[in-house]
Amino acid sequence: MSVFVFLGPTLPVNEARAILDAEYLPPVSQGDVYNVMQRNPTAIVIIDGYFDQVPSVWHKEILFALSSGVPVLGASSLGALRGAELHAFGMTGMGDIFEAYRDGEIEDDDEVAVVHGPAESGYACLSEAMVNLRDGLARACQAGAISAVTRTRLEAAAKARFYAHRSWEAVLADGVSLGAPIDELDALRDFVRRERPNLKRQDAIRLLRQLASEGIPARHLPAFDFHPTCNWVELTLRETRAGEATNLEALVHHVAVASGNASPVLKDALQLQLLAAESERLDLEVEQRALDDHRRRLLAEAPELSDDDREHLATVDAIAEELIARRLPELGPFVRLALARRGELPATIRSLERTSAGRDEDLGTVLEWYRQSSGVVESTPEAYAGRLGLPSARAFIDEVVALYQDRPC
Repeated sequence: MSVFVFLGPTLPVNEARAILDAEYLPPVSQGDVYNVMQRNPTAIVIIDGYFDQVPSVWHKEILFALSSGVPVLGASSLGALRGAELHAFGMTGMGDIFEAYRDGEIEDDDEVAVVHGPAESGYACLSEAMVNLRDGLARACQAGAISAVTRTRLEAAAKARFYAHRSWEAVLADGVSLGAPIDELDALRDFVRRERPNLKRQDAIRLLRQLASEGIPARHLPAFDFHPTCNWVELTLRETRAGEATNLEALVHHVAVASGNASPVLKDALQLQLLAAESERLDLEVEQRALDDHRRRLLAEAPELSDDDREHLATVDAIAEELIARRLPELGPFVRLALARRGELPATIRSLERTSAGRDEDLGTVLEWYRQSSGVVESTPEAYAGRLGLPSARAFIDEVVALYQDRPC
């Protein structure tokens, strides 16, 4: 069993391990879930995570794990927040904090945020989470230690503080400043010392105990399609090749010195980078069908590619196809320049001139030839036109018939 648990200040690792035998990792940050997925996990559990000075784990990483059938569970802290945000996609949340986020009772990230020490200190908490203060004040009110009015005023004062400045000492100080009854503040101080309210810890223990007693949830079929984006490709490239930075830099220098900046390789690399940047600017996603088509084509054309490289190139190729379809009306001058550079402009113009001639070719035969030669499969000329960004099915038919007539015999 390979269960990975991201844990930090909410619960000491030795206590967690006594409940559930798993591999415990530091609080989750950007790229960590993707990296864990390379280790074939049985399940991923998120309790603590970074969010302020360290980039937070992406929702896309969790969706990637879920789309692969890996159960992802969350509770207590960032796990509860992500669980509420992604439970509709199959992430399992647990505990009172998750339910409060899910039901809209709380919304802000700062509700679970704390300042903590480094790993060497066991991630010792240096502030108190707002959800713990809310829970403690509610319980103190239920126990009769403070009135409902005092509870409401102290809760509002705590929420108004920056998350790093929240603590029970600060709550009591706010009570004095607000003129709360001294006997109630003394009773609250005694209640906190005695009960030590810690809802985050409670929810984390609840999740670990359930996994220990009921076992890890089975792998599942996702209820959604995972769509890679250029941001996703950038993250996977960065994470999978983090250790290759020096080698990649040396490779770039070698190509530049050998061929100069006019190198076709560097031009292709620039084109890929520009495609990625434009896709990011447009927040573009590509259809799964297009990705599958490009994966198959790359497998046939370049079987020596690694799975990761094939996935990245398929994504960029599919993005290029989508961008071309969107920008086709603007590409005329550049298509002419590209054909001229390749020496193909005269032949293309001759082919264009023949598209106005009568067509006596069998359309079914032509379409089947096009499917076989291009690898692009659609059911109707209208579908082909839409996919290729052409204005009509007639335009597609004219072009494909011209190609068919110009084919090598």
